[in-house]
Amino acid sequence: MSVAAKVVDAAGDVLRRARAIPRVWIGAICGGIFIVLLPLLFPLDGKPHADWLQFLGRFHPLLVHLPIGLIVLLPLLEFAGTRRQSLREAAGFVLQVALTTCILSIIFGLLLAYGSGEVGTTVTRHMRGGILLAIELLLCLAVRSSWLAAQPRLDGSLLLKKVTLPPNDPHFMPAEGRTPLTPEEIARIRAWVLQGASPDATSVPGIFIAEDHEEAPPPVGDYSAFMGEIRQMQQSQGAKLVPVSANPSDGLILRTTDVSGSFDDARLAKFQRFAPFIVEAELGRTAVTDAGVETLSQYKSLRALHLEGTAVTGRTLAKLSSLSQLTYLNLSATRVTSDAVAALKGKPNLRHLYLFNTPAEPASAAKSDARSTQ
Repeated sequence: MSVAAKVVDAAGDVLRRARAIPRVWIGAICGGIFIVLLPLLFPLDGKPHADWLQFLGRFHPLLVHLPIGLIVLLPLLEFAGTRRQSLREAAGFVLQVALTTCILSIIFGLLLAYGSGEVGTTVTRHMRGGILLAIELLLCLAVRSSWLAAQPRLDGSLLLKKVTLPPNDPHFMPAEGRTPLTPEEIARIRAWVLQGASPDATSVPGIFIAEDHEEAPPPVGDYSAFMGEIRQMQQSQGAKLVPVSANPSDGLILRTTDVSGSFDDARLAKFQRFAPFIVEAELGRTAVTDAGVETLSQYKSLRALHLEGTAVTGRTLAKLSSLSQLTYLNLSATRVTSDAVAALKGKPNLRHLYLFNTPAEPASAAKSDARSTQ
């Protein structure tokens, strides 16, 4: 990425933040005007009006105490939020509820006075006090939103905390023995979080990811004529054949999540009839062994293969060399050795080979808990 592109990205980020803050204050001004004009909706002329208005107004004493209790709770949550991010988020919610109940209290108080025809200094002071409190809460909400928008979100990122925990920590992610993120991937996440963690961000200033110019995989045959057999197979075997998309030529995904503990080599062999259409096989944590790997060598359309957490030793791993379209192979938490993996070294299309927590894992990768890729 050129220096000019970085400057443009940084400037764009500043402008996005600058545009976000005025919207908060415009909303606060509009809300304040609405609150001030509320008494005009129910002019207190000293005359009683509809009984149903007075009936609704009787809920005012109940509502008037809610914002007071929430306001007392608010500073406690803000203080505790300096240590726990979830409490800080709860403080924002409590502030919003306090403002909402305060406005409702004003409305129901006006209904009570308007319906009963009550007027006088006490009613006026009460009404003005409620309006003033509502405006103060509205200002607090706007100031708080603007302040949080200007703060970096790295320290409170639950995602970053989980991916940087020790691998033996029960809260570590990715979980269930999946391959940890590389330092480069964690750096990208950290940069994204520091820039505001926007779900709509298409780029992060200072981070450049090369475009992938992979050729589109060749289409598989049309499996539509086999849908009846596929449904029967799923009912009898429990595993599922899920379409990649609405286009049959994009192929099928073999999923065994619901029956992973009992899905073995024999069950895998029964799906061989549909092998020409299967482009991905999710066999992680199943009972598949080296014999199943030999069966998989007949799945010529296979592009991604998950075998993590299985009893595979790599004895038949060389059979997968015949899969010309295989680009992803996950062997994490298996017993495959370096010698077994060597048979796959000459496959130019195999771009992602996962060997985390295996005898074949490189020593340097084991120390850094990084991903081993081909």
